[in-house]
Parts: sequence; structure tokens; C-alpha cells
Amino acid sequence: MSVSHLAARGPDEAWATGAEQSADGPRPVVLYQWNGTMWSRETAFPGAGEPGRLGKVRFVGDETWIFHARGGDGEILRRSAAGWNALPLPRTLWTYQDFTAVPGAAWVIGEDDTGLKVLHHDGSRWTEQTIPEGALYLMGITARTATDAWAWADTSSGTTVLRWNGTAWRDANIPLPPDSCRAAGPEGTFAPRILRFG
Repeated sequence: MSVSHLAARGPDEAWATGAEQSADGPRPVVLYQWNGTMWSRETAFPGAGEPGRLGKVRFVGDETWIFHARGGDGEILRRSAAGWNALPLPRTLWTYQDFTAVPGAAWVIGEDDTGLKVLHHDGSRWTEQTIPEGALYLMGITARTATDAWAWADTSSGTTVLRWNGTAWRDANIPLPPDSCRAAGPEGTFAPRILRFG
């Protein structure tokens, strides 16, 4: 199994997403839950046992939300005390780059044949958000609240940090050091850097 994401709510709850691989290609997606004592495989979610990809895990209130791509379509799996349900995305993207969720909001970023996409769910419906002109590629997204989200984008002049303030995405105007996304390591490899703001 290859693990794509691991997240913990506390010592008695953690989730690991991934996929099994074989010589003939990818096998069904895999989801494991930690209960404080042992790991167990979760098989009750929609699409379990089918090929696809499980991505990031986010804890939204008492629920667990996980990004899921299957058959080219994207959805957010949501687990509550009542069980699992799926929130489908409003459109199919070529690439699903990243996902984040907080109480009252969720975002999926990616790309289709018309360009970059930021899909936003406000708790009741999906909308498509406009990003500042000049962004060539969206590399990741995270959020603190429904009105405070951050994304990083590749532009012709380098990496830029974008911020959602509850109304619009704007360039956060945060100066980044040269080669802030990655730094050359030994023998031409690339090593990540950790940046601190504030």
C-alpha cells in the first residue's frame, strides 16, 4: 500500500488514505482508521473496492471529510455518526490538485480544458471562484476558517501566495525567498524548504 495522506484528530482517531499497487496497475483505494489501539480497514464508504484515488483528510466539526476521485469525477466523502455520504463536485476536472475543508467551507483546486479552477462549497452549494490574473498553476490550498484560506500559485515571476478573505482571492503580497518552493539538494535532487511567515 502507498499512503497518500495521514491525519489525526487525537490519540484515539486517525485516518490514512492510499492505494494498493500491483504489476498490472493501481488497485482499489484504501482507507484505514486508527482507534487508539489498532488500525482497521474501512470498507463502508461510497466507492470502496473501486479503482480511484483518496486524497487529503480533513476534520470538519464532528465529521471526517476526504477527497475522492473515481472514474475521472471528484467528490468529497463525509463521515458522521450516521455513516458515510458523498458530496459530488459540480464539474469534472482534468487534474484535482488539492483539497481543504473547515466548518462552513470546502475548496477543491485543479484544472480543466478551460484553465485553472477553484471550486468552493459554502455549506449549501458549489460556486467557482476567480483567482488573480497571472496564476499559471495552483499547487496547494489550506484554510483556517471559512473566510481565511491560503493557496500558493506558480506564476511567470515565481511562486505567489494567495489569500481568500471571505470575499475574493488576492495576492497576499508575502515576499518569498528565491527558490522558495524547492532547493537543490545533493546530486541535483530537490529538497523541500519550510517557510515561516510572521
